[in-house]
Parts: sequence; structure tokens; C-alpha cells
Amino acid sequence: MKTINVEERLNKILTLEQLDKDYYQNFIQRAKFLQEQVNDKSFRITVVGEFSAGKSTFLNALIGKDILPHSVNETTATVTYIKNVKTSDPLCNKVLIEFFNETEPIIIDLPQDAKGLTEYVTTMAKEYNVVQEVSAVTIHIDFPYTDEPIEFIDTPGLNGVAEGHYERTRYEIQRAHMSIYLLPTRGLSQSNVQMYELLKQYQSSFLFVINAIDTLKEAEGETADKKIAELRQQLANIGVKNNPSILGVSSLLALTAKDHSITKLSQYDSLEMTDARRVELLERSNFKQVEEEIWQRLTNSEKEKLKQQNIEHKLNALVQDIITEFKEQVAIQEVEIDERQLKEIEFRMNTALQSKDELLNNLHNFTSAKKTDIRSMLMDRIKSDLAELYKVQESKITKEVAGFIKLQNNPEENLKKLQDNLKQELKKAEGNYTTNYIQILTEFLNEVYESAVLRIESHYPKITISKKKVEFAVALEKANLESLSAVKKIEKTEATIKELRQQERNALTQYTKETANYSKVKSEVQSLRQRKVSLTSDRQCEIQRLGKRPEIEHRKESYEVKKGGISGFFGRLFGGGYETRTRTITDDSRRKAWDQQEQRIKSQFTQNEANLQRQIIAAEQRLRRYEESSAEADTRLQQLKFKLQSLQGELSSLEREKKEIYDRNKQLYYANQKKEILYALEQYLTVDLAKFYRQEIETILNKELPKLNKAIDEHYLHTYKGYIDKLQRLKKQVVQKATPQQLIDAQQNLQKVLKTLA
Repeated sequence: MKTINVEERLNKILTLEQLDKDYYQNFIQRAKFLQEQVNDKSFRITVVGEFSAGKSTFLNALIGKDILPHSVNETTATVTYIKNVKTSDPLCNKVLIEFFNETEPIIIDLPQDAKGLTEYVTTMAKEYNVVQEVSAVTIHIDFPYTDEPIEFIDTPGLNGVAEGHYERTRYEIQRAHMSIYLLPTRGLSQSNVQMYELLKQYQSSFLFVINAIDTLKEAEGETADKKIAELRQQLANIGVKNNPSILGVSSLLALTAKDHSITKLSQYDSLEMTDARRVELLERSNFKQVEEEIWQRLTNSEKEKLKQQNIEHKLNALVQDIITEFKEQVAIQEVEIDERQLKEIEFRMNTALQSKDELLNNLHNFTSAKKTDIRSMLMDRIKSDLAELYKVQESKITKEVAGFIKLQNNPEENLKKLQDNLKQELKKAEGNYTTNYIQILTEFLNEVYESAVLRIESHYPKITISKKKVEFAVALEKANLESLSAVKKIEKTEATIKELRQQERNALTQYTKETANYSKVKSEVQSLRQRKVSLTSDRQCEIQRLGKRPEIEHRKESYEVKKGGISGFFGRLFGGGYETRTRTITDDSRRKAWDQQEQRIKSQFTQNEANLQRQIIAAEQRLRRYEESSAEADTRLQQLKFKLQSLQGELSSLEREKKEIYDRNKQLYYANQKKEILYALEQYLTVDLAKFYRQEIETILNKELPKLNKAIDEHYLHTYKGYIDKLQRLKKQVVQKATPQQLIDAQQNLQKVLKTLA
């Protein structure tokens, strides 16, 4: 990389006399930061996006391993680095956890799945307050695609509600050479616009990726190509130029296809995860296109070019910011402020000061009101969902019981089958509802945060100086910052729920196959282990068949040599003059052939043993997966069984009456049974399950709303401080009536800066 010009310009900035003030230390720090990047050999790529944009799933798919936690309620709370190291590196397949306080860093083995890192990187950690205690988590693995010192960075979302998310993400963006920007399928939001405004200050190389294309509603005409076209136009509207690369992928499908320890897309997936299906999922994911784009940019020549462009982009942005600052100083000295504008400045300062607490309270009241709205809406939604579920199950039970009356078999067996099916249906419905309610709450938190940011920015407009006049303008573009209400987003979610219900209709019937799969794989593991034990014996037998190692052979060989002297001369002259001698010849060809055969046998068996070991590891991973999924399914069934069994006590006194009714009238018996089952179902849905959902929603809101308010407070105070500081500086300089010398000094400083940084 040619860095001479860059280094010279950085030195000029660091030695610029005009920047020797505390107020300009931000420029100095940025220049020093760039100096470090010039000599840095690694290539950093940040993966950025909104809270719950799927960044961790995307990175898991990229490296082909389900390492980073990525469930809907496990969001990244600290920066996670994924470094490419050689297999010989002592840290390969290790995780380094570093802390803010004096706690010593710890190193752990790379977990087998994402659960192992939950305690260190997500908001769901129990032992650590990750945002405040864990400074960084670094995963060291050997990338299969390159040996270059590449480093991917999984950042918290810029619109995440946890304290410290914004600053940590901003810091990593400054250090990176390239950014992969994950966009939502719903389109750009206010936080997306803010993020791009931040990114373009420090980045010149972007790759825009629309994640989760598998959730598009093709039946309603949604396609990846249409979404790409829509987002391309939206990006153009906010100033993204040069027709950037935008790719649509499904990280979930790609990860499932690549990681063979994942045996199903979701807990309700009933299809067998064969190799052919993995190939089909990878094709549907469109992930190969993203990989080709990324690794193309990471070739040596392209990587160095990107690094150079990135540093030059940051340097040019820094130079432009410095020049703009000094131009503004001249503009302030030149401003011809009148009495009206001075009064407006004072009025705005007084208004801001007087309304500071009021606006903050209004923001808190706004979030509280939104909390009440979402709670009320969700309670109505839960009531409606459970009523609909009861209605559907009532219809099914009535139909089933009507069919039982015509049968001659044991009624108890019929009723048991009916109740078992009911358990399965309830379990599936609960899974759907839980997922949907969490998605609704996530959308709600994002919506409230974005709405609060809009309120803050509209209250404190941008201040500019144009044509020697002070102007105040709210720097918002309506076309780019349209914000859907939580209710409208919920309406969209309802359509998704309807589609998912159809897709997952038969998902839970797979549970009965889990035990069979487990037994099958267990037998496979045992068989493979036995083959491994016998492999050593087979190898020894093969070597023994070669027989004893041949000895080196020695034999004598005769040859003639010329005689010397006069006798030799005359002897040769008259046909003689030669004498016969003997020598010993050593022949080890049979031994070498034997050794080569032995080595071939050993190599072959070593390779077979390695292949067998890989098969054992793969089979054991599948075994653990089947064992875990079976245990989880069984646990949930036991919980449901316990709830249903609790109702049996109330029915015990009716057993004799049931028997008498059955003896007299089977139809009446079934009618009574149906009534009791429906009563138990109604009690479970309207009392137990409704109470559970109410408590869970209240717990989530009580946990997340304080974080949300804290994030809003921080954004508000930062915006307020910048607004007041700007007004105070403006008032101070214009009220003091800049002297001609001050104007000359400002102009000279500007000229020196322009000349030095040209």
C-alpha cells in the first residue's frame, strides 16, 4: 500500500498550530487513529444493522458454524470479534473474554453451539451484566476460504436500547475497512437513516444485504427482486450513490444448510434434514452470491485497494471537517446579526432551558403511554387468539366425538387419543403465539425509540449560517423518515401469523420420530466405535500377511582387470594380460519393496481411521442434537400432562356416574366427556395460559422499558447539549461584535488550514 502521501497529510494535521486547543482534540484523536490504521495489517469488516436485524445469524452462516447466539430474545450486548487464525495458533478454536474492570480475561474452548456464548455476549446473560462488565469477546477460528488476517465484527444495533450500544458500534465502524449493512425487508426506518449518516463518515466500501428473504410473502407478490428495487430507491433518496451492491439472502437457510449439527429449521420442522435438502436450502438462501462478493473483495489486490480507499476516505472526511470548522469560524465572525435574530437566539436558548425537564418528562410519558397501548393491545390480542383457538378446538372435538359414537371399540381409548391430539395442537399453538408476541414487542420497542428520536430532533433543529444570516431548520426529510405506528406493524404481523399457521400445521407430529432417530443414530455411533476398535487389528493382520521382513542380500560377482607391467603389456599384445577378480554386491530391493508395502498399508489404515473418526464425530453430534430435541419436547409434554392431570382430581368423584351413564347410554357418556374436556380446555386457555402470557409480557415490558428510557435520555441529553453549546457559542461571538482583527485572524487561520491541508 502506498502510504507516503497519507502519512504526510496526517503529520500535517497533527502538527497544525491552529488545532492546538482543547476544542479541536477530536480532530487530533481522529488523525492519530488513522495513523494506527495505516500500519495495521489486519482487515476489519463490521456487520451493522438494527437491533434484531439478524447480524449474528448472518455471521454464523458466513463461517458455517452456529456459534453466536441469535434467538429473537438474545440480542448482542457487546462487541464480538471473529478472527481468522491458522490452525497452529494456540488460540485457534478458543474464545477470549475481556472485562472492563480489573477482572482477568478468561479463555474458554469454542462451544459446540450458540448456547455456550449466551452468558458472555447477549442481553440474556444471568451471571454478567454484559454491557457494563464484558468489554469484548474474541472468537478465533480458521476460515476455510482464506489465510489472510481477516476480522469480522458483530456489533450491537445502533438502535438497541441497552446502554453503551451506540458508542461501541460507532467506535468499531471507525476502525473498520468495510461494512456489511443488513437491511430489514420492511424498508428503511429512522435508525437506518441515522446509521448510514454515521457510516458514510468513515466508510467508502459497503455491501448492502437484505436479510430473511425466506419470510417474504410470495403469495402476496413479494419477491427478493422487488424488495431490492424498493430499497435501492430508498437508499438513493438518502444519498447513497453509484448504484451500490444490494443482495437478498436468508441467513437462517444458509446456516442450516452448512452446519450439519443443525437437524431442522425450527422446533416445528418435521422434514428430514438430508444432504439433498441442505443443498436445496443453500440454493434458496442465495448466500453463495454474498460469499462470492465478500471473498472477491478480500483478494490481496482488492483488499489492499479497499484499505487504501478506506483510509483516504476517512482522511478526506477529516480534512473536510477541519476546513468546515474553520470556515464556520469565519462565517460566525462575518455574521451580520440583527436584533430580531439575536432575540430568536435568546428565545431559543431560554425555551430550551425552560422546557428541558418538561420535554424529558413528555418523552417518559410518551413511552409510558405506548407501554399502556401495547399492553392493552396485546391483552386484547391474547384474548382474541385464545378464544379463536378454543373455537377451533371445540369444533374439532365435537366432530371427533360424533365419530366415536358410531364406533364399537373402547371409548376410553378413543378419548385418550383425542386428548393426546389436543395436547399436540395446544403445544403447536403456544409456540406460534409466543414467537409472534415476542416479535410484536420487538417491533414496538424499535418503534418507540425511533419515534422518540424524531421528537427530539424536531424539538432541537439544525443551526446553519447562510449568507451571513443565522437560520434554523428541522433537518428531517419526510420521504425518508416515515414511521409506521406499532399498531400498523402489528397488523402486518397478523398476516404473517396466518401464513405460519398453515406452514406449521403438521410440525409437531414429528415428535414421535425423534426417539426412533435417536435410537438409529445411537446404533450407528456404537457400530462406528466397534469398527474403529477392529481397525487396528485389521491393520496388524495385513502387515502380518506380508511375512517376515526380507534380509539384505549379498552375492559375489567376478570381473576382469588389466595386468600391469611388461608382462601385462606382452600378455595383451598376444591375447592375454587380464586377471579375474571378485567383489561383493549388496541387494536390498526386496526389503525396500516390503517396506513400501508396509507403509502403504499403514497409510491406508491411518486414512481409514481418520475418516472413521470424522464419521463418529458427526454421528455423535447428531446424537446429541436428537437427544436434546427429544428431551425438550418431552419436557413440554410433561408440563402439559401435569396441567391436564391436575383436572383429574375434580373428575374422580364422577367416575362411577360416568360408568353408569356409559352403561345406559353411550351417546350421553360421550356428550358428558366432551363437556368436561371442553371445560378443562376453557379453564386452561382463559385462566392458566392467559395468565402466563400476561405475566410474561409485563415482565418483558418492565425489563426493557427502563433500558429504552435510558437510551432515549442519553440521545436527548446529547442532542440538547450540542444545541445549547452551538447557541451559546453563536451568541457569545456575535454579541461581542467581532473586531476587524478577529475576523482577519479567523480568515488567516482558514487560509493556513487550507494551504496546509491542500
